[in-house]
Amino acid sequence: MIVRFADGQGRPLVGAIVCLSNSPEPHPDLAMLTDSKGEIDLNLTAPGTYGFVLYRNGQARQVTTHIRSPDQLVALRID
Repeated sequence: MIVRFADGQGRPLVGAIVCLSNSPEPHPDLAMLTDSKGEIDLNLTAPGTYGFVLYRNGQARQVTTHIRSPDQLVALRID
C-alpha cells in the first residue's frame, strides 16, 4: 500500500520520517523516509484504523486514517 503525505496546500512532504503508531495487527517498530512524492510503501494486509506519526522540521504530527483495502492509495494531508 502506498501512503502519500502532503501539507495543507497539497504539496508533498518530502524527506519526512514516518512511524506507524498503531494498527489493527502487530507491526514492527520501524521508521520510513518519504520519497520525492511524499510517499512511503507499506506492506499492510489488514483493513482497519492506522495511526502515523510524521516528523519534519523539528515537529511531530499525528494522523489517523481508516484503510478499507491494503491495495488502495492513501493520501493524507498534514496541516
